[in-house]
Amino acid sequence: MKTPENIRKLREKHDLNRDQFARLVYSTPRAVYSWELGERTMPEGLWELALIKLEHAAPNIPEFIEPKRMRFEL
Repeated sequence: MKTPENIRKLREKHDLNRDQFARLVYSTPRAVYSWELGERTMPEGLWELALIKLEHAAPNIPEFIEPKRMRFEL
């Protein structure tokens, strides 16, 4: 679940500063700062992108993040 605290925890777990995390998800350091403060909501797609890039796959989601079931239809 993406909360301001979980966004910060994910970033810090991988030893990234806000600038590095912002580049990872194609955003700005100011946006990351506002997500971590709860001023703005991180877009779901960027959260999932961060998890994929940093955790390498959905099954490896860290313990502080509740897994989300994804359904795909063709």
